[in-house]
Amino acid sequence: MSKHKLAIDNIQVPEGYQKTEVGVIPEDWDVQALSEMCVKIQDGTHFSPSLGGNDYLYITSKNIGRGALKISNAERIDAIQHRAIYSRCDVRKGDLLLTKDGVNTGNAALNHLNEEFSLLSSVAFLRFNTKKYDPSYFLQQILSSDGQNRIKELMSGNAITRLTLEKIRRIQFSVPPLKEQRAIAQTLSDVDGLIAALDRAIAKKRNIKTATMQELLIGKKRLPGFHGEWEMKLLGEMGVTYGGLNGKTKADFGTGSSQYIPFLNIINNVVVDPDDIKTVKVSINEGRKLLYTLAQGTTRYNLSKTNFMKLKLKIPTPQEQRAIATILSDMDAEIAALEKRRAKTQAMKQGMMQELLTGKTRLINPNNPCN
Repeated sequence: MSKHKLAIDNIQVPEGYQKTEVGVIPEDWDVQALSEMCVKIQDGTHFSPSLGGNDYLYITSKNIGRGALKISNAERIDAIQHRAIYSRCDVRKGDLLLTKDGVNTGNAALNHLNEEFSLLSSVAFLRFNTKKYDPSYFLQQILSSDGQNRIKELMSGNAITRLTLEKIRRIQFSVPPLKEQRAIAQTLSDVDGLIAALDRAIAKKRNIKTATMQELLIGKKRLPGFHGEWEMKLLGEMGVTYGGLNGKTKADFGTGSSQYIPFLNIINNVVVDPDDIKTVKVSINEGRKLLYTLAQGTTRYNLSKTNFMKLKLKIPTPQEQRAIATILSDMDAEIAALEKRRAKTQAMKQGMMQELLTGKTRLINPNNPCN
């Protein structure tokens, strides 16, 4: 018996609701398998075609994101190969694309393209009977935490991360009346639109900052009030360096009382993220100095401190340095604010999905005769 089934068995059912295989849902909702709702479920070719043609797009799992079909990096194949694939796998606009193989298994998107294209076997398409079922609603169901957990349960025990067509056909979802399906899908789609808009704004701000850095940090563009040549200096003339942790084993990390900044915190952030500080066990003794002098970079590329301090940079005056730093810091703050807003919006959507896709919150009153 699955953990999901045990959890359902222990749930108290409120009035007007029913206990089902997928959880507690309204009494006027149903539970159906994808095989009952789809007129066709098919995957792409199991024989990889020769790439490089110019006629038709060739879509694989890399092109299916979480709710988005991405064709910017899609390959193309010639018409002869496409016709052979498409005769079996005739994906159409409005079909739901589901990744069934590899690390992206469970990703899904609606096909918004008006053109024919070929699929690899790592992707399946689901063609719903749109007289009764809204594909946009079931896209949200698949991408919800419950939907993703259901997919993971079906893959449990497999040596290779994979969904078979038979397992896809057996996946069950809660099914409200069509009008409510559409209302739920539209509400969640609106939030997706807001998240996409924030993603575009973040990308735009980052591009602007990168362009600004390329101009200001080499003196190509000068801020008002600043003139004159920049001075060439060695890094060694501007400060000193300190070595990081050495001689540590896996057992030392996460158990001590001392703190350290992880490598990825530096790679992923312009300014150190104070929420990403880890703990390590450190013993202060002379052995650390010896380990430091003997340490060699055998597992990753290293730049020696000596060579690092010999690097030459063109440096503006302290006043201009501060002015440049202020502008770039303000841009970082704007990006951070947008990222925080995006995270809040994403969290809000997750809460909405939990409420709407289970019928806990209703957008349409089933007792209202005008619905």
